[in-house]
This record gives sequence, structure tokens and C-alpha cells, in this order.
Amino acid sequence: DEYLVTDGQSLYGFIAGILASNHDVTDIFVDSALKICQNDFAGLDIFLSELESLAGKSDVNFVITSSLALEEASETVKKFI
Repeated sequence: DEYLVTDGQSLYGFIAGILASNHDVTDIFVDSALKICQNDFAGLDIFLSELESLAGKSDVNFVITSSLALEEASETVKKFI
């Protein structure tokens, strides 16, 4: 809330900003990503897809957590489990 990160797009921008200004980052941990995305499953899918693209361009390990039942997970989410 302090940084106005309230959805998947702003979360992606926040992470991209960290990487743009700190070239020695090796790991990024995001806890409760679905909650940050306001429980918007489509928004989480978009965030994960964009993050996957960003990960392909950097040498950073991403660990993302979300509390949801496996049967509620989309195919996008399942490919990262």
C-alpha cells in the first residue's frame, strides 16, 4: 500500500523498476501475489506472463507465492507450480 502497488500491472512495474535501478539483484520474492492483484485471477495471469518475459531477459530468480486451491489455478499459474 505504501508504494501504491495494488494490482498486477503496478506490481510488474514495481519489480521492473527495482531491476532497472539495481543491476546486482539476484533474487526477488513476492509474497501473496494474488492478494496484491486484488484476487483478480486474470490480472495474476497477466502479471506472471509479463514477469516470465522479464525473467527471460535477466539473470534473476523469482519466487512468487499465492494462496489458492490447485483446482482454482489457471493454466498460466499451473505452469509455474
